[in-house]
Amino acid sequence: MPNQLANSKRRQSLAEHKAVLAALAKIAETENTTVMALLRQAGRDLVKSRAGEPVLAKALSSVVWEFAPKMPARFKTAAQLARFKREQRAFDRVILDLQLATPAAIQQRNSMVTAGRGVHILELDQSLDGSGFTSPTGTHMSSPGAGAPGRSKAKSLRP
Repeated sequence: MPNQLANSKRRQSLAEHKAVLAALAKIAETENTTVMALLRQAGRDLVKSRAGEPVLAKALSSVVWEFAPKMPARFKTAAQLARFKREQRAFDRVILDLQLATPAAIQQRNSMVTAGRGVHILELDQSLDGSGFTSPTGTHMSSPGAGAPGRSKAKSLRP
């Protein structure tokens, strides 16, 4: 059966798999970790190295993005929102670790405001008499039921 040992054959014997797993088990034991942790690390390292190839990087990225957490139409509880945010942060860390996206691309995906749009911040000034706030256009608007005196000043932040 010499042809079964030929390098061109894609099949590998069970003994070969056992030998590799035994070696991994010994490495895991000496490093005080698990075989699964070693396999995960090896898998991530392989994806990182392949992500450097432009043609393959695009294909890898599209496959991985399919596993991004999907935001529900409505969060019914605060716990559901917290769970989604935790999953999204974990996914973002993986994408960055695998070098399949830049921090700017992740920020753009997670942001409610597009990069070309200015952000308006309303700042309340409690030291002035009267109640109300100033709109981003600079028009003073009264705030119904606002018991606290003060005016607000709108500031526009442009990148």
